[in-house]
Amino acid sequence: MPEEELYDITADPHETKNLTGSAEHAAVTKELRGVLETWIEESGDQGRVLEPPELAAAKGSTKPSSEPNTGSRPKGKQKKAKAANQSVR
Repeated sequence: MPEEELYDITADPHETKNLTGSAEHAAVTKELRGVLETWIEESGDQGRVLEPPELAAAKGSTKPSSEPNTGSRPKGKQKKAKAANQSVR
């Protein structure tokens, strides 16, 4: 599972101090961990296991020659299409 994080968003609105390891917040961390575990089991969520590093490195790309969210055009054609779209405006 990903590293746990717990913040007091009233006292720390920018979430700079992770309270997960704090003895003062151990009960809250334990309670929320249980809620998450129950939700994972009931929903069949796959978040318990991190994705393989090579999948994370692909950043959403499904083909080696493509970029995420840009389709499967080679990079040169993407630049030409972008330039054409900008000149129409």
